[in-house]
Amino acid sequence: MKQILFILFLISFYTYYIRGQNIYNNNDLNHKIQLTGRTYKDSIILRWAPFSPELWQMGNNVGYIIERLTIIAQDSFILPQPERIILTPKPVKPLSLNEMGKIANNDKYTAIVAQAIYGETFTTNTNINNNALSFLNTATEIQNRFSFALFSADMSVKAAKAHGLLFVDKSIKKGEKYLYRVYLAQSLLSVQADTGLLFINASDIFELPKPIDLEARWGDKMIELSWNREFFERIYVSYIIERSDDKGKTFKQVNNLPTINLDNPNTKSHNTYFYLDSIPQNNFIYVFRVKGVTPFGEISPPSDTIMGMGKNTIPYINPFINANKLLDNNSIEISWNIPVENIAYIKGFGVERSDKSEGPFRLLNKQPFNPSCRNFIDSFPLPVNYYRVYSIDQYGSAHYSFPSLVQLPDSIPPAPPKNINGFIDSSGIVYIYWGKNNEPDLEGYSVYFSNNINSEFIKVNTKKITDTSFTDTTTLKTLSKNIYYRIKAYDGHYNYSDFSEILTLARPDIVPPSPPLIYNAFATDTGNIIEWYPSPSDDVSKHLIYRKNQGEKNWTLINIFRDIDTQNIYFDNAKTNSLLSEYLIIAVDRCGLESKPSNIVKIVWQELDITNQRPLLEGYANYRDKTIELKWKRVEGAEKYCIYRQVNDEKMQLYRSVPG
Repeated sequence: MKQILFILFLISFYTYYIRGQNIYNNNDLNHKIQLTGRTYKDSIILRWAPFSPELWQMGNNVGYIIERLTIIAQDSFILPQPERIILTPKPVKPLSLNEMGKIANNDKYTAIVAQAIYGETFTTNTNINNNALSFLNTATEIQNRFSFALFSADMSVKAAKAHGLLFVDKSIKKGEKYLYRVYLAQSLLSVQADTGLLFINASDIFELPKPIDLEARWGDKMIELSWNREFFERIYVSYIIERSDDKGKTFKQVNNLPTINLDNPNTKSHNTYFYLDSIPQNNFIYVFRVKGVTPFGEISPPSDTIMGMGKNTIPYINPFINANKLLDNNSIEISWNIPVENIAYIKGFGVERSDKSEGPFRLLNKQPFNPSCRNFIDSFPLPVNYYRVYSIDQYGSAHYSFPSLVQLPDSIPPAPPKNINGFIDSSGIVYIYWGKNNEPDLEGYSVYFSNNINSEFIKVNTKKITDTSFTDTTTLKTLSKNIYYRIKAYDGHYNYSDFSEILTLARPDIVPPSPPLIYNAFATDTGNIIEWYPSPSDDVSKHLIYRKNQGEKNWTLINIFRDIDTQNIYFDNAKTNSLLSEYLIIAVDRCGLESKPSNIVKIVWQELDITNQRPLLEGYANYRDKTIELKWKRVEGAEKYCIYRQVNDEKMQLYRSVPG
C-alpha cells in the first residue's frame, strides 16, 4: 500500500509540475485546478494552481473553497457515506497588498506576487505602440502576471501562502484517508472551472530522495554539473548547488538564484539537468553536491559529492602520422609530428595498434615515449595494421591522431570454408551457416549458388559478409528440386580461397503430383475391375482408390497401391446391394501432397450368361527366362479374360485382364 501511495504522490507532483511548465506557451488551456499535497506528522499541506490566466484572475477575485471527504476511517474501514467537511468556510484569497508588503521585505518572491496581482503595470520591454495591437499587449501582460505569480509560488512557500495557493490542514487523524476538493468559491458563467482532486493517506510520511547520478566536466576555471532529471522533475521545482573549498569539510551555496527547469515538456527533452558555473582558480580541488527543493519549501538530502579541479586550456596537441615505412625484415616504422610551439604542453607519447580501423586498439609501448620522440618501430606487425599515436598532456589526458593503415605484402589466400550446412523453409527462405576461418587477416566471405550442380555458380551477396551465416531466398515453384551453394573466403588483400564443398539443399515440395488416369473399367460375374495409368510425377509414393455406391454421399477409401506395386489393376469383389458404383484414384507424393482426383468411372452390374463356362487353364514354366506362359481355351461370348494370381500364402488377387 505504501508503494502504491508513493506512486500516487509522485504522479500528483508530476501533474503539478506539468502545470508549472505548460503555462508559458499553451494556447489551448482548459480551466483546470491542479492539486497536490504532502503528509507531515501533524498536518497535510495542500498546494494548488490554476491552469489558465483567466482562472487565475477569477481565483484571485472570488477565492477557493477547500473540501475534505473522509473515505477510509482509522480502522481501514471504507465508509459507506464519506464524511464531508468544508475546511474553508471563508474562501482562501491572496493577502492584501499591505499584508504582502510586510512579508515582501524578507522574501523577494512575495514581492513579485504582490506586483503581479496588485501592480498597476506589469509589462516586459516592448516597442509596440500601435493601437491595433493594444489587445495583444493586454493579453501579454495578463499572461506575464499569471506566469510570474505561479513561478514565485513555486519558488517560495511564503509566496504561495500569501498568494492564497497553499493551505495547511491540521485536523487530520492518523490512519484515515482523505479526498480533497479545491474549487472556485463562486460559479461563474464566463469560466467553467474543473475541481482539483487529491486522494492522500494521513499516515504516509515519505522521506525525500537525494539527487543521483551527479557528474562533472571540468574546464578552464569552469565546471559543468549534470544529474538525473527523469526521476526528480516530478518532485523538485528547483535545486541548490553547493561547493566546498576544503575538500568536503564545509559547503556553501553557489547559486544565488534557484536552478530550475524551463524546458517545454511537450517536446522531447534529455533526462539530465545541467548547471554551468565558474570556479575561482584552476589546479585547485573543489567538491560539489546538489540538493532538491520541493514546492512545499522542503530541501532534500544532499547528493553524493563529486571532486575535481579546473584545467588550464590546452592548445591543439593531437599528433599526426606523417610517414609509414615497411622495413626489409617485415617490421614497420611509424613516424609522427606535432606543432613545435605546443611541445611544452606534452608529457609523452603512446602508440596503439589494431587490426580494424574502429578498434579495439592495444598499447604497444609499456612506458610513455619521451616528448622529443617522433618515431616507433613495430617489430611484430600484423598482416593488417591500424596505428594511432596519442600525446599526453599535463593532466594525463590523451589526445589522439587519426588511424593510419599499413599492410604487409600477402599473396596467400585463406582456406576454403568448411562445415557448411543449411536448410530451406516452407516460404522459400534459405538459411546457410558454416565454420569460422582462423586466418587473422580474414576480411569476409562470398556466397555463390546454382540450380544445376554442373553449371556455373553465381555470386549471391551484394554486401560484405563478416559473419558465418547467410540468408537467401529461392522460388519453390520450379522444376529444379535442389539448389546448390558454395562459399569462398577472402583476406584484407582480397586474396580469394578456393570454393568450399557443395552444399545441396532440397527445395520443399509444394507442387502436388499430377492425377492418374483410369482407362478401363468393367463388371465381371464376381466383381468390378478397374485399370489405370499411374501419375507421371516421379515422387509419387502411393495411389488411393475410392468408391462411392449409388445413394451414398461420401467417397470411401477401399485400397492403397504403394509405389513398389507394379500392377495398375484392381478387382473390387466387395458385396453390395448397389447396381451402380463409381470409382476415382488420387496420387500422393512423398511429402504427403495429394493430386487432383482422376477421372470418375461408373460401373453398372449386369448378369452374365457365361458364369458356368470356365476356361481350361494350362501353364508352362521357363526357368531359363524366369517366365510362366499361360494358355486356355476360348469361351464363346467372352469379352475379357481376368487372370488371378496367388504368391505363396498370400490371398488370390486379380493380376491382369486381357481382351476376349
